Amino acid sequence: MSSLEIAVTGGGRIGHFYAAHLSSLPGVRVRFHSRKAEAMAAAMPTEGITAVYPDGATVVGRPALISPDVGEVVAGADLVLVAQTANGRPDVLAAAAPHLSTDKPVAIGGMPGCACFDWLAERALGLRDNLAIFGFLDVPHVAARAEPGVRVELGGIKAKAHVGFHEATSAVLKAQTTALLRRLLPMPVEPLGHYLEVTLTPLGYMHPTVLYALFGPYSQWDGRPVRESRRWFTDLTELGGYFIKRCDEEQVRLTRAIESAFGVSLPMAEPLYDNLISAYGDQIGDHSTLYTVLRTCKAYRSFIPMVEAPEGGLVFKTDHPILVEDVFYGMAFLVEMGRRMGVSMPMMSEIHGWAVGFLGGPQASAVDYMPADWPSRVLARSARASVA
Repeated sequence: MSSLEIAVTGGGRIGHFYAAHLSSLPGVRVRFHSRKAEAMAAAMPTEGITAVYPDGATVVGRPALISPDVGEVVAGADLVLVAQTANGRPDVLAAAAPHLSTDKPVAIGGMPGCACFDWLAERALGLRDNLAIFGFLDVPHVAARAEPGVRVELGGIKAKAHVGFHEATSAVLKAQTTALLRRLLPMPVEPLGHYLEVTLTPLGYMHPTVLYALFGPYSQWDGRPVRESRRWFTDLTELGGYFIKRCDEEQVRLTRAIESAFGVSLPMAEPLYDNLISAYGDQIGDHSTLYTVLRTCKAYRSFIPMVEAPEGGLVFKTDHPILVEDVFYGMAFLVEMGRRMGVSMPMMSEIHGWAVGFLGGPQASAVDYMPADWPSRVLARSARASVA
């Protein structure tokens, strides 16, 4: 029996975990893409990458191939997991497009599937009969840190993995892909009713909002380097919690407006508090409020990326992928969706505008591949269906 061929693209923490986990499974052959493949392969022990779970348990797996060539990694794959940050995905999908198999089913999914991954994949790959385009609602395993090629440590594990499919993916391919993911992942895998549940996951505004509270116009920052590093959410200020709550309320209004206009239900596009409780449950120390949930969630303990300033102290690393992703591929399309839907989002718009300036000005964003006729195309289709 031939092995299951899986491609993992993205050499960060998420990519490291799935390269290790999937390589450890019987009957699975993993090919791992990274721009730093040569250094990673040189550092990797003979047995492979060690993944360490929160309880101290470990799993070890060695990919069959580690390569900087996207085409080499995805050629012949049954499943492609795209684990880059969103700003790296357009180039990866463009490079993958001519190498994906056309003579057998292929599933390609975003980990996570935020930032309109379905629309990006449609533009880059086209809508092929053998192709299942999907995205995870959130990453099933949250990786806290990694030593490239050697080790990755998990910070948290989701109770369930939810996946949304592109609206053009056939029912047969949806069922096949869901069954495949259930074979590969240790938690239950549940398909969502609409990809918009992934798109509207209330996560993309969180990191920029924390920075707005720390360094924005209402902070007490004096413009000089700071003395010590901070964690994104463990050290969340009350002002940061207030801004996050305001953004969450605006996203909920956007979600409800889309549900009403499209005639759909998006139960997993829930308020942030509910999202975190359902995802992390017993990994949260204090369920009292959104503020306490964020501060006491064990999966949210990573540090804000800082670098040493020439004059001493620390300054924010403005080119760090996590913020570039959230500002230009998380908040950008939410603000644009609100504009097109006629939903007022003043807090999120203000923070997004500040963050764009904080990062040095406009860059490519998810708005670039948002269909120009959204939402009018969907509304027109809904109107025809109601008449019929």
